[in-house]
Amino acid sequence: MNRCRFSLPLFLPLLWLALGGMPAFSQDEFQQKTLKFLYGLEQKDGSFALDAQGKADLRSTSAAIRAIRYLGGKIPHPESTAKYISQCFDEKTGGFAATPAGKVEIAITAVGLMAAAEVKATGPYAEAARRYLMEHAQTFEERRIAVAGLEAIPPYPKDLQEKWLLPLLKEIQKDGTFGSVRATGGTAAMLLRAGVKLNEDQLTAMKKQLVEGQAADGGYAAPDAKNSDIETTYRVMRALHLMNARPKNPEKLAAYVKSLAHPEGGFGSPPNARDTYYAAIILYWLK
Repeated sequence: MNRCRFSLPLFLPLLWLALGGMPAFSQDEFQQKTLKFLYGLEQKDGSFALDAQGKADLRSTSAAIRAIRYLGGKIPHPESTAKYISQCFDEKTGGFAATPAGKVEIAITAVGLMAAAEVKATGPYAEAARRYLMEHAQTFEERRIAVAGLEAIPPYPKDLQEKWLLPLLKEIQKDGTFGSVRATGGTAAMLLRAGVKLNEDQLTAMKKQLVEGQAADGGYAAPDAKNSDIETTYRVMRALHLMNARPKNPEKLAAYVKSLAHPEGGFGSPPNARDTYYAAIILYWLK
């Protein structure tokens, strides 16, 4: 995860411009409404729920506190949140569960590391979680999210590229991409964030596909889907960000993200921590 810091006074006007100016709110009101929504998801133990009706777990906690950072806010009770994260860690396996004493999962371990990084508490988990992910992640999706989690506890394992990443280069098609826009976005981002170097022809082909693959509604869509979705848009935008590129029509993408904003704060239908994180980081990249 990109952990660069930014100035809140500088970020707010840029966020406002990226949104195209929401007539219902001023820029401060928009920022405050979105942060108020996220803060409202916090539970007494420092965890965060997915939405106003949902139960808290480690995945939604990770999404909420990362969204808070990209919106320029602060975690309300970082010590309580850090304690909750620690309660989801399983010392026996080295992985994280969605809830304390729950079932350990690969994806949850990855987002658990990201959450721990937000509260500056990865130390107790880094070695064991790194080992757990390297031993258990098998599918592409498991390894894609594992790479994101491992980014929170640098450096990457020395054998990561050889075991997981370099074999993916064999899946590059004749046109230099991984197939669909979603596949190229997700795979290229996985490779680039872990330091794999694509050759100039591959990088050019993938960048061209992602730049020009923007859907009519402004976002990016999964294969065979009529409309864009925020998660696919996030995958593509992360890849473009790592390529130092922008979509063909940034203003239209901002308008797409804007369309997902709820009048009372948050993104998604219903507004939730996951979609709010995706929106917050996409708008940050767009600035």
